[in-house]
Amino acid sequence: MEITKDEGIKKVLNGIKKHRFITSVFATFILFTILNMYMIYSFMKILQNV
Repeated sequence: MEITKDEGIKKVLNGIKKHRFITSVFATFILFTILNMYMIYSFMKILQNV
């Protein structure tokens, strides 16, 4: 029994539809983590210039 690429994508999309709240929380967490890293990097650059 082999899973084709289309079946795998359908399973992932179906999982996202079933767990919409958890998916949105996870996506928001990733977004804020990246934003936080960028802000820390910018702050460190500012401190180096002082």
